[in-house]
Amino acid sequence: MRAEEIQKIAQAHGLPPRASYTVRTLSKLLGIGKGTLYRACHAGRVQCVRVGKRLYVPLSEAVRILQGEIDLADAEAPPRGRRG
Repeated sequence: MRAEEIQKIAQAHGLPPRASYTVRTLSKLLGIGKGTLYRACHAGRVQCVRVGKRLYVPLSEAVRILQGEIDLADAEAPPRGRRG
């Protein structure tokens, strides 16, 4: 997918034009939990770039999430409770 197509899809979904988004910002824009997105990044399902202490998600990955190419359902929180 070309950069222009990615920008059009992002704008159609109301994402502000940026090359990448912090996990916190993207989770707010997409209406998903930031923990879910962090887990997807750490599991390798979403490509992320660490800059200092922050994780950034490229616009192309945000578009893949919007189009349903990336399944975040597997990144749900583990069950709470006692371990062991």
